[in-house]
Amino acid sequence: MTNRLAVSKELSREEKLELVEALEARALREKRKRSGYVPNSLQAAVHSSPKRIRFVASANGVGKTALDVWEAYWTSQGTHPHRPNLTVPNRGVIILDSPDKVQRWLEEFNKWFDTSDWLLKKNGKPYENEIILPNGSEFKFMFHLQEPMAFESFEGDYAIFDEPPPRHVYVGIQRSLRRVSGAWTLITGTPLTEPWLKEKLWDAWAKGLRDDVECFKAGIYVNAQNLGKDYIENFSKDLTEHEKKVRLEGQFAHLEGLALADLFKTDVHVVEPFPWVRHWPVVLAVDPHPSKPHHAILLGIDKWEQLFVIKEMNSRAAPADFALELKEFVKGFDVQEQICDSIGATPRSGGWDNYSFIDTVNIKGGMALRSTTFDEKKEDVWVQNFRDLLTCRKNNFQQEKPGIFFFSTCVGTINDTESVMWQRNRLSENIKGKLDITNRDYLACLKYALASPPCYSRIATIYRRPAATSYGMRKR
Repeated sequence: MTNRLAVSKELSREEKLELVEALEARALREKRKRSGYVPNSLQAAVHSSPKRIRFVASANGVGKTALDVWEAYWTSQGTHPHRPNLTVPNRGVIILDSPDKVQRWLEEFNKWFDTSDWLLKKNGKPYENEIILPNGSEFKFMFHLQEPMAFESFEGDYAIFDEPPPRHVYVGIQRSLRRVSGAWTLITGTPLTEPWLKEKLWDAWAKGLRDDVECFKAGIYVNAQNLGKDYIENFSKDLTEHEKKVRLEGQFAHLEGLALADLFKTDVHVVEPFPWVRHWPVVLAVDPHPSKPHHAILLGIDKWEQLFVIKEMNSRAAPADFALELKEFVKGFDVQEQICDSIGATPRSGGWDNYSFIDTVNIKGGMALRSTTFDEKKEDVWVQNFRDLLTCRKNNFQQEKPGIFFFSTCVGTINDTESVMWQRNRLSENIKGKLDITNRDYLACLKYALASPPCYSRIATIYRRPAATSYGMRKR
């Protein structure tokens, strides 16, 4: 150390400046050489998605800005590992909720990349609103409060929304992504505002109505290794239960009246699919509709009398064609019963002579659908039963388990269960004891399936849940 100090004192001012420049150049070379970016599970899933629109509804602190920054950089360089056909140079727009966040983005760029030869332009603004890279690619910053026509007049190849945008901003930007055929959009943020995203993107994706959209949700724990010690514990102390749902789990803030949020837990009730044993019985439940897609689920039971939602489907096909799709849907399963909403028994609803929807499906597909009964559609009883199934209790093996699980591939049923709300009295706004399943078609199917659930009959009972109600619990 003494020798180094002695040498440094002997250097002239010019030599010291040259030494500083050499050290800075070496640091830049090292920065170019190392990536340093190791995506967590959420980031990796979003990067690898090929969809035109990706929506990430996530908790605070899951690495959203790093995700956005790397998407922008890879695209600008034409080096995106999962989008090989990019055109360079290209032009992207980064939409922030306020100009104050520009500096945070610049700091994030500097954290990962050598930005010494990037051109930053203010264009008459007090903040940088445009970045031009040496290869000609551009980033442009825009903000939620700008005039609506500003979004209409922009032309670009991709858009990144740093937080959920107002709908008019989103629509204007979508109109502006017309420079290339492979234009894409990424929306990331904690869903504190803009409930339209739930209906227009999330629900449509979950129901299989948007094949160009993929949605993601992750809690704060996915990025725990990159957060400060005790950060999550200390942060959560100041939050209400509803705020924890939003800021720690990525739930939509406007869904405060969720009916099942106190019981349904993704990490408890959602399981990865496994090969279903051929002789384990299942029930098919169908919810038909004259103007919307028909929906169907398979509810199965294993030899331990554990219920699983194992499969779902929806289709806009005519009843005769839907019959063939439904036949393929149940292929390979031991279908114990086939139930259809009573609306399917309406005469002439099958699009074939005077036959009903149920008659058409049964004749054309060789199915055995029956109509739901009045008792099976009673609202208050099924809600009590469903809540009981979601509740975790100790079984004979002293394991805390719910009575029903959902395969992770059944995203529509999971979404309906997570986001269903209580019905409210139109005059007083008081909550009724009924679930609002008007637009929850998969949940309607589950309601019918639970009214007459599959039963696994055998002499020795290995596992039995404590009985709560007699509704839908009969043995065959």
